[in-house]
Amino acid sequence: MTFGPTQNSGGPNGPSFVVAIDGPAGAGKSTAAKALARRLGWRFLDTGAIYRTLALAALEAGIAVDDETGLAALIQTLRMSQDPDGRMKLDGRDVSAAIRTELVTRAASTISAHARVRAGLLEIQRAVAREGPLVCEGRDMGSTVFPRAELKVYLDADLGARSRRRHEELAAKGQVANLDEIAHQIRERDHRDQTRSAAPLRRVDDQIYLDTSDLDTEGVLARLQDLVQTRRGVSPP
Repeated sequence: MTFGPTQNSGGPNGPSFVVAIDGPAGAGKSTAAKALARRLGWRFLDTGAIYRTLALAALEAGIAVDDETGLAALIQTLRMSQDPDGRMKLDGRDVSAAIRTELVTRAASTISAHARVRAGLLEIQRAVAREGPLVCEGRDMGSTVFPRAELKVYLDADLGARSRRRHEELAAKGQVANLDEIAHQIRERDHRDQTRSAAPLRRVDDQIYLDTSDLDTEGVLARLQDLVQTRRGVSPP
């Protein structure tokens, strides 16, 4: 999938099925959504990676993360693409690792609060869904981006579980991090996401709530697959 100012608007019939997964940082959204898309043979849209790529481009271009006008203009010039596994390219360069640094993570959290940034990326995300069945994850997929999604799920987990997952993720990359500091950063991220004026993280009435605190990846995936089959009227195998 390629994103940019010449993004195809898709076909006239709309998506055949959209699974919109929302939730706070560390709830397991990306892992679960990617695995679900792979199992179903559908496309996966990692919206967080799009915001991270924009943040990386802004940092490299010297555009301040609070410069909403500059960021909105930057969106119009970028050429981003995402493969089925969510790996990102920026102007043809693989930035999948670069967008996962703590610096980019913090920058992405700040720029995602800007209304003009979210508006600039909104239609890009919707255009992808017009191409066929899609699994997407983020913080406003069901509430704002795809309010008519056929299945909306809110993945959640307690702070301890989310902090441990982030700590394990960093350790797997050889990065040393303090668990208490990670928990503090997640609390701050939750506050920013929930209180921003543009498309805040929130639960909506037609979302299915799923607490993943005591579930492993396979357990979450099984629950999601059951929900998709039920919503589509397909009997489990």
